[in-house]
Amino acid sequence: MELVFGNRDGNHIRFEVLAPTCPDAATDWYRSQLNVEIRIRVGTFRGYRSTVMFADDFHRFRAAVGRLAAGETAAAWLETGDYLSVDVTADGGMYTVWMQLDALEQDGTLVLRAGGEENWEWRLPMDRSSFDALVDATTRVSERYPTWAV
Repeated sequence: MELVFGNRDGNHIRFEVLAPTCPDAATDWYRSQLNVEIRIRVGTFRGYRSTVMFADDFHRFRAAVGRLAAGETAAAWLETGDYLSVDVTADGGMYTVWMQLDALEQDGTLVLRAGGEENWEWRLPMDRSSFDALVDATTRVSERYPTWAV
């Protein structure tokens, strides 16, 4: 399962939700942890991050995207407490992505700063078709994985 911010064939940041981290765990908190691979392709940059997110992150994002689509709010955020934030705004037609990465290359040369502790930020154009695809993908992820706190 994946969420794509931007254009899958062009500039994008792709969240691939692989599987639960602890599918046989006894507690909801552990059962709701998901392994996520994040791949970035923006201009001459190629980046990667492997992280654990919670199913709740996607459920909150799904609700926020629904409010954004209905015109009830001006933005929606996909955030974790682990130096990762994607903002979707209705007015600017842009995704703003802010995160730390495990690896980042520009034109094939490693450009990761401060051993991966530096935050990076990109702005990607957003059109209606990419927004609709994002809503559909967010719905699929949130329907597949249960929450523990939302």
